[in-house]
Amino acid sequence: MKVFLELDSQNRVTGWGSSLVSEKCVEIDIPDHHEFFSLPFSWFVYINNALVKDDTHLLDLAKERKNRELNEACNQTILNGFDYTIHESTYHFSFDMEAQLNFQDAESALKNEDLESVNWTVMKDGKYERIAITKEIMDELKRMIFQHKNSNISRYRDFFLPKVSSASNIQEVESISWY
Repeated sequence: MKVFLELDSQNRVTGWGSSLVSEKCVEIDIPDHHEFFSLPFSWFVYINNALVKDDTHLLDLAKERKNRELNEACNQTILNGFDYTIHESTYHFSFDMEAQLNFQDAESALKNEDLESVNWTVMKDGKYERIAITKEIMDELKRMIFQHKNSNISRYRDFFLPKVSSASNIQEVESISWY
């Protein structure tokens, strides 16, 4: 089958058709059963008058997808919150955007006003509870929040990104999982 290819500066296929679209198009004859017709055309490069599936490009695309997936997992893990023990009871603290704003407000109120504590909603054993957060506990929570964010960012940037970067094939990339 005769097709006309549009190519970028690296001879990667950016479009194709059965008729000449522009003077920059390259004409090529491809068998009807060629995998070009069943896969995304952007996976192919034009080399020495032939269409070649560019496995390097496919690996790069897989790595980009995996990096986005892992970044989203990192962000979601941070937003999901953390557990923290106060007076021998372990509570789950939310850390979604609303909770982050509430932490800032509570920290400011405890620092700038004559408050001994603020009431805070936490989760314990699957149920919501309200507990008193003092300035001292808030200071501990600030350290915990930093550790929670920093350890997840470190897990993403220092462990997963190098692993993705050094992967040598798509199967290796796809086997990497946050969970």
